[in-house]
Amino acid sequence: MKIRYIALWINHSHYSSIDDKFRDKFNYNTRFVNNYLSRQVRKCKIETGDWNMISVQLSKNVDADCAKLSLVFKSVSIILKTTDEELKMYSMMPKSEQCEFYLQKLEQGYELARSVCDFDTSMLYTLHNQFRSQGCKNEWLFKKKTLKDYGILVSLDCSLTYAEFNLFLSVYDVKTKDLIARKSVFRTFPDEIFFSKNIRKASFGTNKLVILDFLERPECVFHYRDLAKGNIIVNILDEDDAKYQYNEANKDEFEWIRQ
Repeated sequence: MKIRYIALWINHSHYSSIDDKFRDKFNYNTRFVNNYLSRQVRKCKIETGDWNMISVQLSKNVDADCAKLSLVFKSVSIILKTTDEELKMYSMMPKSEQCEFYLQKLEQGYELARSVCDFDTSMLYTLHNQFRSQGCKNEWLFKKKTLKDYGILVSLDCSLTYAEFNLFLSVYDVKTKDLIARKSVFRTFPDEIFFSKNIRKASFGTNKLVILDFLERPECVFHYRDLAKGNIIVNILDEDDAKYQYNEANKDEFEWIRQ
């Protein structure tokens, strides 16, 4: 097996003795780091033998840092002892420093993991430094296509931050390369459960672009004639998915995650 998943998180208060509201916010805020490292580490093809995940938890409910190998869950599970003082200090950090806090905790977990299994950590540190060098930004190209008949290039780009996920649609003039329009067409909470199954494929048809989910059902549709005029009209077709887009009803929750 090879490492496919890396996660820093906090378990339920019953197991971690950490307030569940704090836990929920922390787990939202760390997803952009976990997502980036999990996607990048798969390219490294780090051999492990019997496991494919590094799980690092913070907990007040342990006497000391510990690590164990679970072949049932195919993971190396590391629990790092934390305190109210450390969590308070973390809460007062600027967001840029919180990202460094996450990376250092993961690095602490990697070293502890080596006490229960043998694997090469050098590439993990390389990924961390790569992430630091790009300002801890987790952004990637989803799809792009030149539509010669309409004189435009359409680019779909994903951005996952500590506060939210966005799928941006950008339209450029093919000849001048100038940006015609750019808009977030799918803005939701920063957790894969809200976007991974929804944003799976971009289908460029004869006269429209369709974003498809994992079952190839249309999530949203954009007509080329509108895009060529700079009109990006957002319409989430699935009513349940629309509930989790940023809106008046949930904007306070988005703000709470951002704080």
